[in-house]
Amino acid sequence: MDHSLSKNLMFSDLKFDDWRIRMKAHLCALHDEMWEVLDIGPFTSFQKVNPEHAIDNTRPQMISKAKSEWTTEERRKYNLDNIAKDILYKSIDDRYFNRIKKCKTAKEIWDTLELIGAGDEQEKDNKLTIANKKFDDFKLLPGESISKMYDRLLTLTGEISELGKDLTTKEINLKVLRGLPSAWKMKVVAVQASKDVKTYPTDKLISDLKAHEFEMIEEKEDVPEERTTTALTASTSKVNDFD
Repeated sequence: MDHSLSKNLMFSDLKFDDWRIRMKAHLCALHDEMWEVLDIGPFTSFQKVNPEHAIDNTRPQMISKAKSEWTTEERRKYNLDNIAKDILYKSIDDRYFNRIKKCKTAKEIWDTLELIGAGDEQEKDNKLTIANKKFDDFKLLPGESISKMYDRLLTLTGEISELGKDLTTKEINLKVLRGLPSAWKMKVVAVQASKDVKTYPTDKLISDLKAHEFEMIEEKEDVPEERTTTALTASTSKVNDFD
């Protein structure tokens, strides 16, 4: 089995949340019980019915199997920890390897990387404070499209969610509308009058704004043509006056 990694699976404490999502998906795709290895610990023993001390037919006594008795699937489960460790080792460069090289299991490695990436509770609180400030100040930037603005907003709300705070649809929709410049005032008023910002899907709101953005661009492109026509008319009138 090829366990080589793509670039976006390399550990980064600066983009830890993205790395965690991608790595979890990658590991779980290899085996449907891989997450148990990271969340609980490795499969180290498997049981069988003790034929000599069965309590009764419905509640048999269970004992651990000898390793020589393991089935092919049980051996595969036991090896999941080695597979996970191999992949996690390959995702870490020398800066972090010294901090995890004494870990005995994939769970220990994962938990250590969680601490490195997410930090302790105080650090999480600090990160959340900074992210909340970014959300408070969020607005459409000069020359920025609605699409680009929404990409930034998704990144920011995802960061806030990873830090333990879930924003409501109302909070996100109002932030989008209040982040628009004065040229959008009529559109903002129209949306607030016709839509329930508490329940209106943000994706649909963005689609509405994109449509309006397109109309605004078309109107701007029409203005120079109108001015040119007016100027030509005025110029022709002056020439006729001289005649």
